[in-house]
Amino acid sequence: GLHAQLIVMDDLAITWKSDGALNYDDLRSELSTWFALESDDIDVPAALNANDTNRKDQNHNKQNSELDALPHTLIQLNDGFVRFDERTVFEKLNFTLNKNDHWQITGPNGSGKTSLLRIIAGFLPISGGSLKRPETSSLYHYIGHQNALKKQKTVMENLSFWATFHGNGMSSISPADILQAAGIDGLVDMKTAALSSGQQRRLALTRLIAAPRPIWLLDEPLNGLDDNGKDWLTDMAQAHLAQNGLIIAASHEQLSFTTHDLMIGGVKP
Repeated sequence: GLHAQLIVMDDLAITWKSDGALNYDDLRSELSTWFALESDDIDVPAALNANDTNRKDQNHNKQNSELDALPHTLIQLNDGFVRFDERTVFEKLNFTLNKNDHWQITGPNGSGKTSLLRIIAGFLPISGGSLKRPETSSLYHYIGHQNALKKQKTVMENLSFWATFHGNGMSSISPADILQAAGIDGLVDMKTAALSSGQQRRLALTRLIAAPRPIWLLDEPLNGLDDNGKDWLTDMAQAHLAQNGLIIAASHEQLSFTTHDLMIGGVKP
């Protein structure tokens, strides 16, 4: 089997193991989420070209095709529970998520909101119960607490990297327009380390548009955003939902684009 250890997210150690055959799709998805890109040993390709109209149209059509091919019920959890060592995080959790659903997960610190998102993304196994979810990793966008930005690369280089790394092509929207909508178009050549926390969060969220995927899993997406940034995220989310996309977001702050609430109360050890 595979046993790999990566030092990512400002020296956070992540261990990825497989006791069976190596699944490159799963490994790619795990790396796309956890690789914080703090080192400069990976070249950022020139992935986004606003003049490459044919390729952009092809990928836009591919995204629509992927959405159409998905069943109405995308994710279903029955009597789910999660336990780490001797501690039960949550138990007897049931929900059904359909196309065009927009759910907000709420609950106190340590109640399992992040764990649930990572289980849905396929990064963590569920301890018990049954989970039905699309297995194709390229259907999911997972944006966690960390922004996963390459600090010594520019804003445009980061956007370019993620559009290519996620693998399913470029957006039909030009990179210049994506950054303008995010309010950071004047920072294209600035290194990410020089950005404010809110600007870094905006840049992280642009990958939702730069590499379209139908299922968005967002962990505290409003962190660091001012009112204009929150409005921009809301507009982006509503456009995604209008295309039958699905959004599941964990947030302590009420999200204006969600209509269903899933409360996780947590379980005492």
